[in-house]
Amino acid sequence: MKKTSVIAGLLLLSSVAMQAQEVQKEESTTILPEGPVVEVVESVVSEVPTMTAEELKAFNQQQKQIERERKAELKKQKEIAKCQKKIQKLTDKLNKTKAKYNKENDAFNRDMALGKIAPVQELKIKTKLHKYQTEIANLEFEIKAEEYKYENLTK
Repeated sequence: MKKTSVIAGLLLLSSVAMQAQEVQKEESTTILPEGPVVEVVESVVSEVPTMTAEELKAFNQQQKQIERERKAELKKQKEIAKCQKKIQKLTDKLNKTKAKYNKENDAFNRDMALGKIAPVQELKIKTKLHKYQTEIANLEFEIKAEEYKYENLTK
């Protein structure tokens, strides 16, 4: 295996060296144009198309417009990603809050059925459960608002 890779490497190296020699031969055989070098350069320069001031101004405006559009698209993509991330965060928070509410509510119902809760405790627990319900409703509202924002961005 090693011998094969060494032989392949040598063949590759020799083929590259041969190509380099051919390129050198071709470069050395290029014919320079007759006449002074200054005339050749001037003729090449005169052949290059030039832009008028109006064309240059229009070209610059077009480039600025393209750059503005690119920046606007990039900003829109960032907003979409930000919106998706916020929806995910709010959904996770909502799920955690629902889990807490369900756990507290189950414990409350179980203890109520067993008669372990005093009236004062019952009010405290109901207040806590009501706070969870309010938080769940607010989170659902925020998620819905972010979903609408996301839909508007992706239209």
